[in-house]
Amino acid sequence: MNPRTATLIAGLVVALVAGQSLGRFGGGVPSIVAPASMLLVYPVFMGLPVAIVIGAFVACFWLWRPSLFAGEPRVPNRTIVLLAVATGASAFMFIMGWDYARKYQGYGYALFCLVASALMLVGCVALVWKGRMHPSFRSSLVAHIAVFAWLASYAFPYMGETP
Repeated sequence: MNPRTATLIAGLVVALVAGQSLGRFGGGVPSIVAPASMLLVYPVFMGLPVAIVIGAFVACFWLWRPSLFAGEPRVPNRTIVLLAVATGASAFMFIMGWDYARKYQGYGYALFCLVASALMLVGCVALVWKGRMHPSFRSSLVAHIAVFAWLASYAFPYMGETP
């Protein structure tokens, strides 16, 4: 498969993850299967249509590393910075939102989201590391899909009272 097609398909995968995070395929939000990532849910709360929010997130994925369309094998430094900043922000969000999540979504939801986020983060770090140590188009594409899937799902799950 050529890099352009693979990158377009990768964007669709990211869109599916974002859509599920917002409960578009069932599960209700927020729930274990649809954590309502705050990166996505706040624009929806402000009145933007879900399709536009998901489309904008996919556009961010494609614009983050547009050279994937040309088959670029390297994972850029900015992806490592993104992962580091998102990790810190996610940890801060879990610390600050833990009590609210337990109160409004339940302990099981809070714990599942924390474990899922941690496991996905470990996977992202491993994939980014692999992409840096052994550059290939495939490893770079998979690493970027993993990072954006984590951001769209369990990095920032909704914690608190829903409007």
